[in-house]
Amino acid sequence: MLNTGQLKERVCAWNRDRGLTKLNTDLEMRMLSEELHEFWMAEDPAHMLQELCDFRFVSWGTKFKIRACKYESATQYLIWMQDLEAIEEYMLDKYHDMLNRLHEVFICTLFPEMHAYDTTFLNTIINKAMDIVITANEKKGSRTDSSGKVVKGERHVDPYDSIKEMLTQIKKE
Repeated sequence: MLNTGQLKERVCAWNRDRGLTKLNTDLEMRMLSEELHEFWMAEDPAHMLQELCDFRFVSWGTKFKIRACKYESATQYLIWMQDLEAIEEYMLDKYHDMLNRLHEVFICTLFPEMHAYDTTFLNTIINKAMDIVITANEKKGSRTDSSGKVVKGERHVDPYDSIKEMLTQIKKE
């Protein structure tokens, strides 16, 4: 199984290979908000996990773009940093909200034996799901819409069924 660092490297490579190194804060916030909304509207644990991973995928891509930025002056850097720090704080806060909710749902529906917050168990599940989501995104292609968002290509496969199957397998173990 891939660790978090390896998964982040794949997300960075995905963005780099598609030439997505310029930061568009409006687009990034729109994509993050969309994934956040989809998480809170999800109707089952597999869908929630998928949306958490989609949010994580976008946030890692956003952080990659933040770090890939080049600044023409120290003043420009300081202006950007105020906006970027706000985005990073937003991503972290929302991710933790989603993570806590996912944990609650897992205890109530899938893994009632997980009484305490088991970070290792939860991270293992999330990393397995991240691998599935990244693999699905890698099949998207590189075509973008008018806003710069990569669109799903012919080869894209919705990761939901694979995540649902993965959760079923873990529950059986």
